[in-house]
Amino acid sequence: MLDTLLLAATLFAQQPWARHTIDSSLKGADGVRLKDINGDGLPEIATGWEEGRTVRIYQHPPRNTTRTIAYWPAITVGQVCAAEDAVLVDLNRDGLTDVVSACEEGKPTGVYVHWAPDWTTEAIPEASQTLRWIYTLPFRIKGDARTHILAGGKLDGAVLKLLTPGKQPRDLGSWTGTILQKIGWTMSLFTLDMDGDGDNDILASDRRGPTSGIFWLEAPTWQRHNIGADSEEVMFIDHGDIDGDGLIDIAAAVRPEAIVWFRRLDASGRRWKKQSLPYPPSAGTAKAVAIGDLNGDGIKDIAFTCENASNGKEGVWWFEQSRGGGWRTHRISGPEGIKFDRIELLDIDGDGDLDLITTEERTPLGVVWYENPTRN
Repeated sequence: MLDTLLLAATLFAQQPWARHTIDSSLKGADGVRLKDINGDGLPEIATGWEEGRTVRIYQHPPRNTTRTIAYWPAITVGQVCAAEDAVLVDLNRDGLTDVVSACEEGKPTGVYVHWAPDWTTEAIPEASQTLRWIYTLPFRIKGDARTHILAGGKLDGAVLKLLTPGKQPRDLGSWTGTILQKIGWTMSLFTLDMDGDGDNDILASDRRGPTSGIFWLEAPTWQRHNIGADSEEVMFIDHGDIDGDGLIDIAAAVRPEAIVWFRRLDASGRRWKKQSLPYPPSAGTAKAVAIGDLNGDGIKDIAFTCENASNGKEGVWWFEQSRGGGWRTHRISGPEGIKFDRIELLDIDGDGDLDLITTEERTPLGVVWYENPTRN
C-alpha cells in the first residue's frame, strides 16, 4: 500500500500544473509586475501587451473565485508602441497608483507615465524617444523623499539612466536624467542593499555586448561590482537565500539552457561562488527564473521559464532542492506555449502554497497563472 501511494505521488508530481487564464484577449503579453494598489492585501498585476500596443492593470479577485473566474477585472491605462514593460507606482504621491511603461519598438519609443485616475498618458522627455527602452524600476535614494525611475535600454546607444522628478513630479518636463552606465540589453533591475550599509544599491543583468553579465551598482557613487556570468547571455535574474545560510544569493537564467546561481560567500557583495543547473532536454531556451519554496518543505526551490518551447518542448518548469543540496526537475506548463517571460511566485488561491504567474506572447495564452498542486 505504501509503495502504491509513493508511486502515485511521484506520478502526480510529474503532471503539469493546472493553468488559469487572467487575460488572453490581446497579442504579445510581455511580463508581469505586482503591487497591492487597493489595500486588500492582494496584489494587482501590470502587464504591457507588446503587439497589442496596450498597457493594462488586472485586479486580483477574491481568492475563492480565482480558480473559476474567466478573466480577472482589467483596466486599460494606455496605448503605446510596443509596450515591453509596465510597473505600478504612485509617482506623484497623491495616494493613487500610476503606471510607468517602457517601449522598445515602433515610433515613438520612450518611457511613459499613465496617470491615475484619468489615465492620461505622457512621455518623460529625459528618456529619448529615439532609443529602445525595455525595463523600468521605481527607485528610492536614501535621504530623498522622491520616487525616481531607473530606465534601462537595449542595443544601439542603450544606457541605464536614473530619471529624477523635479519639485512637481507631474511636470515631466522638469525631470532630469543621469546616465549610470552604458548597457547592452537590460533584462533585470532590482533595488537591494547589496553591501549592508543601509542604502539602496542596484542589482542588474545585461544580456548583450561588452557590459553583459550580472552586476550591482553601489550607491551613491554607482561604482560597478561584477557578480559573474561575464560575457554570457544572461536573461532574467532573481535574488533570495537559496542555500539557507542567511545570505542573499543570485539565480540567473542563462542562454542557451541553464540556471546559474551565485552563492554569496560574505556580506560584502563582492565574493561569489558559481553553480550551474542544466535544463532538461525537453525544455526550451533560458528566459526567466524565480526563487521560492514551491513544495512547502522549508527549502528554497527555483522556478524557470523558457523561450523557443516548440516541437514538443515545454516552457515552464521547477527545480526542487533537497536537503542534501541535490536538485530534481519537475514540469509545470506542459507543451502549451512557446515564449514565456518574467515569473512571480504568489499564493493566488489562498491554499498556502506558491502559485506561478507569467505571460506567454507567441500563442493566445496571454497572462496566466499555474496552480501549485502541493496543498490541493
